[in-house]
Amino acid sequence: SETKTKIISAISALLVFLLITVMIIVRQYKITDTLNQEVYEKSIRDNMTGLFNRTEIINLYQKNIDKDISLSVIDIDDFKNINDTYGHSVGDIVIKDISSIIQDIVGDKGYVGRYGGEEFLVILNKSDQYDSKKLLEEIRISIENKKWFFKDSPVTVSIGLLNEAKNTSFNNGFKAADELLYLAKRNGKNIICHI
Repeated sequence: SETKTKIISAISALLVFLLITVMIIVRQYKITDTLNQEVYEKSIRDNMTGLFNRTEIINLYQKNIDKDISLSVIDIDDFKNINDTYGHSVGDIVIKDISSIIQDIVGDKGYVGRYGGEEFLVILNKSDQYDSKKLLEEIRISIENKKWFFKDSPVTVSIGLLNEAKNTSFNNGFKAADELLYLAKRNGKNIICHI
C-alpha cells in the first residue's frame, strides 16, 4: 500500500507537471500569435497614417478585381505650399487628419491606402446602398470644411474616380483614375473627375 501511495503521488506530480507545461505552452503560443499578428499589421500599414500601405492597397485591389468595385485617387491640392509655408510637421498633421476623414467616411464600404506622399487610393465595394461619387463628394466636402489651426483658408483635395474598375488590371485602373485626377487638377482643383 505504501508502494501504491508512492506511485499515485508520482503520477499526480507528473500530471501536475504536464498540466503546468501545457499551460505554459498555450500561453507562449498566444503571446507568439499576438506578436505575429502585430508584426503582420505593421507590415501592411502605413507608419504615419495607419492606412493600408502602397503594397497592401494594390494587393487588396487585385484580390477584389472580379467584384463590382471602383478605384479613386485622392491628392491633397497644393500640398507642397503647405510644407514650404508651414513646415513638414504641419504637412504631416494634414496628411494624418485627411487620412482619418477618408477612413471614417469609407468605413466598411471599401479600403483606403496611402499610395505615397499626399496621395491616397480608395477602393469601394459598390452596392445599391450608396454611390461611389456621392461618397467621394462627402469626403471632398468634409476635407474642404475642416477648420485648420494653421490657416484660415481651406485645404482641399482633387479626386479621380474610375467608377467601373471590375476586371481591370491595377496598372490600367490606376492609370485611368490618375489621368482623371490630373484632369481635376487642370480644371481648378477641389473637384471629382470621373468616368
